[in-house]
Amino acid sequence: MTRYELYHNLLHKLRDQTKGTKLTEINNFFNCFHYEPEITDYWKCPNEFLKDGCGDCDDFAIAKYFALLRLGFTSQSLFLAYVHLIKNHTKEAHMVLIYKHSEKLSIVLDNYNRKIHRLDNRKDFEVIYTFDDQYIYFKGQQILNNQSKWLDLKERIENDEDDNWLA
Repeated sequence: MTRYELYHNLLHKLRDQTKGTKLTEINNFFNCFHYEPEITDYWKCPNEFLKDGCGDCDDFAIAKYFALLRLGFTSQSLFLAYVHLIKNHTKEAHMVLIYKHSEKLSIVLDNYNRKIHRLDNRKDFEVIYTFDDQYIYFKGQQILNNQSKWLDLKERIENDEDDNWLA
C-alpha cells in the first residue's frame, strides 16, 4: 500500500473514534515517517510530506494539524507552536502541535518526544509562541497571523491539484 492509501484508510478507520484515539493514531502514523533536518526553511504541504515520507519538525506538526482538521477538530483547538527544545543544556528551535482540550488541559503531539504528553508535563521545551489559522499568540497577546510562510502554505494547499492527502 502507498502512504496515501494508508493515510486514507486511517482517516476512514478513525472517523467515528474518540478524540483521544484520533490524536494518538495520527501522531503515531506521522511519527513513522523519517526525520530529515531542514536545509531550507520551507514548509511542506501535507501532500508533499506524504509523497516524500520525510521532513523536518515543521512538516510533522503541519501534517498532523491538517489531518486532525479532516477528522473534525476545530482550528480553534489546534495550535502550531514554536518552541525551544532543551537538549544537552542548549536550546534548539523546534515545532510541535498542541491540542487545547480545555483551559486546564493541552496535549502535545511531537516527532521528537514521540508519545503524546500533557503540555504541563513537558519540561524539555519552552514555548516561544503559538499560532492557529488566524492569530499568533505571543506573551499573552493575540496578533493577526499574517506570517508569509503560513499564508504561502495555505495558498499552496488550496491550489494543490494533486490533492491525494484530502479525505
